[in-house]
Amino acid sequence: MRIYISLIITVALIIGLGLGSLYLLNNCVDTVTANFNDWAKVIENGDWPKAEEYYQQTDALWQKKGSLCQIFIGHAEIDFINTTLTRLGACQTMKSKTDALIELKSLQQSLQHLPQKEQINWENIF
Repeated sequence: MRIYISLIITVALIIGLGLGSLYLLNNCVDTVTANFNDWAKVIENGDWPKAEEYYQQTDALWQKKGSLCQIFIGHAEIDFINTTLTRLGACQTMKSKTDALIELKSLQQSLQHLPQKEQINWENIF
């Protein structure tokens, strides 16, 4: 009987930790990407000082929230996101609308893809 109770508790802990980590990762991504649509409009309008504010805000959020994400995802994804964020800042400095929008969309897709990679589904199992 003790074996069954231990097994049930262990399985419940594994499932609970998995769901909790997925919730934290989703929350991190949603927080960081919350203003990306507004940011894209600002870039399209060529309002570079406002775009720089969005960049600084997003960079600060990523530095703060990204440390939590690093627990759940690989270093390659973290490096790619950091690199894309840096390139986005450089594109804004150069005032290149097209390049900045490409980097912003690339960053958004990379961030939004993170929780999908960590979800338990048939694609990730096989």
